[in-house]
This record gives sequence, structure tokens and C-alpha cells, in this order.
Amino acid sequence: MRSAPRYGRSILLALGLLICSGCAAEAGYTPGKLDSDQMKQCRAVAQAYVDAKPEYSGLLDELRADPVALAWFVRYLESEIVGAREGQAELLGEEKVRIDRVKAMRGQNKDPIKFDLPGQRADMRAASQIIAIGGPAVDVVVNDLVLSSQEFLRAIGIELLTGIGDPAVPALLRLASTGGQQQQRVAARALGEVGAVGASFDALRELSRSPVWRVRSDAAKGLANGGPAARDLLVEMLGDEDLFVRRMACQSLAGYRSGRVAAAIVDYLQACQKSEDRSGELSAQKALQSMAGVKSPRTAVAWRRFADEMSTGENGR
Repeated sequence: MRSAPRYGRSILLALGLLICSGCAAEAGYTPGKLDSDQMKQCRAVAQAYVDAKPEYSGLLDELRADPVALAWFVRYLESEIVGAREGQAELLGEEKVRIDRVKAMRGQNKDPIKFDLPGQRADMRAASQIIAIGGPAVDVVVNDLVLSSQEFLRAIGIELLTGIGDPAVPALLRLASTGGQQQQRVAARALGEVGAVGASFDALRELSRSPVWRVRSDAAKGLANGGPAARDLLVEMLGDEDLFVRRMACQSLAGYRSGRVAAAIVDYLQACQKSEDRSGELSAQKALQSMAGVKSPRTAVAWRRFADEMSTGENGR
């Protein structure tokens, strides 16, 4: 009797463990119980995925007709990502690179062609499949990863929801309005990556008024990717009562290149110098250097001149 293929055994084991353990979900979440036929179908799709068989796409389309089976396949893909990343040293800037990469996957129903990070092909391939599944994967990602007590898993959840984009926003808005402190922080980060506009901006504005400084700081980070309303709110947050929140607001403003924003950061820079907030002063210098495209700090007087020149140029257009 021929033994089962190596990948077939691992897939069966993985799916079995997911059913028994609930994949990392810590609140008893389950998308439903699989019967033997659904289990067989999930295994077939997973095997075709692992072997990169041409029939994988068609099998996945068939699986989409069964929300419960599809959810379990999403959980299998989650386990592939977690397994590939567990125990790996975090690379400098890796999380942002991943976020940028998954944004580029939106709307693609294929594997990414090229991977720049060492050892990341398996997890990014699985991530691309969850992103291609889109909306039907949101609840699974939220319950398995975003609601986890482990930051490692929450970060993966944010990455996946960012890649899914707009279909993930309603679930994130619910977390922002009704979730606990930890869930609100995750929602702020993910909403910001999707884009701080419309209802997402409204939610971030509410979070920016939270009595918890950690929530406000994540709201400030989330506002980095928005429009004029997000920019104006960040300028307002430069006056937050908490030092760290002010720094995060300053860092987020670096992407809003205008004379008005530059002048606000110079005001913040001078306030930091007066209060001897060295970390805040450094954040202001870095934000202004980014705007000016230079690598060296300048005096407040020189930066004020830069802001005035930028404003004059904008007014003269």
C-alpha cells in the first residue's frame, strides 16, 4: 500500500489541529463544524494549493459556495503564515514592507511573482490567497488573529485586513466603536493603513479623543494616510497632553508636505526645545528633514524660513 504524500499528511494534520484547537482563537470562536465531505473538499483545495496545481483556482471557486468550508481553508492559510514566521527574527522595517506589499496585492487573484524578504515566500503566498478571497475572509481573520492577545498574531491580522482593504472596514469600524482598548488600537492601525478617509477618518477622530494615550497614539499613526481633515486633526494633536501622542502626530505629519504643516512642526519643535523634550525635538527635526529632502538638522530659525518659503511658493501657484 502506497503511503500518503508528505504534503497530504501535513495538510490533514493541520486541518485536524485547527478543528481541535480553533486555530489561535482564544474566545472559543469557530466558523462552524466541518462534516466529512467538507473536510475532504478542504483537503483537496489545500493539496492543490501546496502543489501549485492548475486546478487549484477552480477548486477554490467551488469552495467559495460553502462559507464554512471556505472559512476553514482561510484558517489553513493563516496557519501557513504563522508557521512560516514563528521563531524568525524580525527584520528592520519588515512590517511596513509587508504592509506595502499586501496593498499591492489587492484585486489580484494570483501569487506574487517576486519576494524581496529572505524566507518570506511561503507566508506571502498564503497572504495573497487570503487577500484574494477578500470579504469572506474578514471575520475569520478578525476572530483568529486581530482579537488575539499576542501582538505577533495581531500584526499579521492587520496586514491581512490592510490587503483586503475596503471590505474589511465595517468590521474594523465595529472594533473601533465597541472594542476594548487593545481592539481599538488594532482598529486604528488597520483603518489608517486602508486609508483615513470617510467613515474610517470619523472613527479615527473619535479614537483620537480617547482618554487612553495608547489609543490616541495609534490613532495619530493611523491618520498618516488621509486627506486635509486628517492633516488638520494631526496638527491639533501636536498639542495633546501626552508627550508620546504629540510625537506620533508629528511623525505622521511628515507625509503632508505643505508650508502650513511645516510651520506647525516648527512651532512644535520650539515648544519641545523650551520644555527640553529631546525625543520630541528629534521627531520634529526628522519630519522637517523628510519634507525638505535633507539629512541634516537645522535651527528653528532656518526651519521657519523653509516653512515660509514653502508657503510663499504654494500661494504663488
